[in-house]
Amino acid sequence: MRRPAIMLLLLLLAAACLFSASAEEAAPIIRVQLRRLNLTDRMDLILDGDYSLTGEHLSASLESGASCIVQIRDGHLVLFCDRVRMDAGSFLTFTRHSGSGFRLTRDGNLYAGDLKLTVNGGILEPVLHISVEDYLRGVLPYEMSNDFPLEALKAQAVCARTYALAHVRTDRSWDVVDTTNDQVFRGYSGENPRCDQAILETAGIVGMWKNRLASCYYAASNGGQTDLESHAWLGMEDSGLYIITDDPYDLANPESLVKSVTLSRNGHDLPEFFVQAVYERFMDTLVQMGYDPRRESFRIDALTGLSLTGATLGEEHHYRSELVVTFSFSGRPLLTGADDELLLFSTPSPDANAESMYGPMTACPQAAQVILPLFPDLADQFSLQFPGTDYELVTLVDTGSAFRLESRRFGHGVGMSQRGAQYMAAHEHWTFDQILGFYYPGMELRIAPSGQTVLPAMNRYLAGTPAPSASPTPRPTLMPVTLPLPANAWLANVEHIAEDSSLNLRSEPSMASDILMRLYPHQRLQVLETSEDGQWAHVRTDSMEGYVLVSFLEKVGP
Repeated sequence: MRRPAIMLLLLLLAAACLFSASAEEAAPIIRVQLRRLNLTDRMDLILDGDYSLTGEHLSASLESGASCIVQIRDGHLVLFCDRVRMDAGSFLTFTRHSGSGFRLTRDGNLYAGDLKLTVNGGILEPVLHISVEDYLRGVLPYEMSNDFPLEALKAQAVCARTYALAHVRTDRSWDVVDTTNDQVFRGYSGENPRCDQAILETAGIVGMWKNRLASCYYAASNGGQTDLESHAWLGMEDSGLYIITDDPYDLANPESLVKSVTLSRNGHDLPEFFVQAVYERFMDTLVQMGYDPRRESFRIDALTGLSLTGATLGEEHHYRSELVVTFSFSGRPLLTGADDELLLFSTPSPDANAESMYGPMTACPQAAQVILPLFPDLADQFSLQFPGTDYELVTLVDTGSAFRLESRRFGHGVGMSQRGAQYMAAHEHWTFDQILGFYYPGMELRIAPSGQTVLPAMNRYLAGTPAPSASPTPRPTLMPVTLPLPANAWLANVEHIAEDSSLNLRSEPSMASDILMRLYPHQRLQVLETSEDGQWAHVRTDSMEGYVLVSFLEKVGP
């Protein structure tokens, strides 16, 4: 098979033709809203460099190593550092003059850049101003993995760089967020050398489409077929950059996620919810055929055929929305001499009169067929759906004794498949530009300025003024839990969140309810009860009570 490729403009040509003295230019800056930190009214910082501070009512400097806390007090941002309290007013900006950046915990990842804090709706809003190349060092290990082949990581670096630069905005205070709503960003750990190499070897390379930065969408797995923007996002128009095409590389990758369910041909082994779905769709036909329409009088004896239909996105698209079920069944037929008119208008009920109208369970001599919608209910009950995916690609395998439904696609399916890129690099030995050429046909690679980060000199006045000296500031002490444990309650710790993050305690079991406070990792809690759907827990310590998501709790003890 011919390997597709993009005409790569080499770095040697860049110096001669495209840009001059690019190393002397200031590095492009990306403004990242640090939404993943889930802050409410407080942020803890440990500086790994000298910073100047500017606020509405504050001008100061802090030396490298300083630990500080910023809190909202009466609508103002207040800085605490080494027993010094300073009122910054409505905003506070940390500007780096030396060093590597700041950390959120003593051993946490580095955030290499400046930080602007404001109050938005009573909540602390942090926005990191960081050079695009430093930004990528906090993206690549979490969008792919340092274990991925180098060429796949290089393709990811180009995509992530292009995506970030294409989303620079002038109508708001930030460009991207640090979650999967844009790109996952968690700061720099220094433990991902292959990712660093991929960024360095593609420095400044971006994708262009129609003389503009390309959107460069990507997702974990496309399930074996790439998709269009108009399918992935309601109301969005197709740019022409993306096409629908089979992706055998994603399909061949054993690490691409697949969900499956097996339906036995033996009707007695079928899940009850599936039998119920067939019955509800078939009930009117039961009446017309002269059978008792009540659920207890219907039985699937064998599943004789399954197929997929419903090409709502077009025949070329692998998405199918409906399941054709062919089956044999037994029912209770109408007794000879029963009132046909009464039968026609009968409804499922325990009416004693109905018992006298129908005979014993009898196998129907002819096959029956219904068409069931796969989405959303049936696919959800079969556990075939992936989070963040609207169009799972479902295929069917006949094993002889059963039918196996397999679901693929983790993400929107537009642009590069990360699992496809992984397979291309590892097994087909494709280079990063060949990978990009497959997923973005017609996209042109160019070199954009990617100069070094230039740190401003410290203001002489600020550098000469007294500033709080560096002193360690520990994380807030975890709340004690000494109250007697009520009957049926149990103990749990707050886990499954990053050490530099927190969990919101809410007033009600709802994401829309008020946030009472932040809970830090490893906080011990008494779980008084859980909601009926199992998603929320009613918790307390000695000093507070509220609701948290169960998925962030880990049970302690038996």
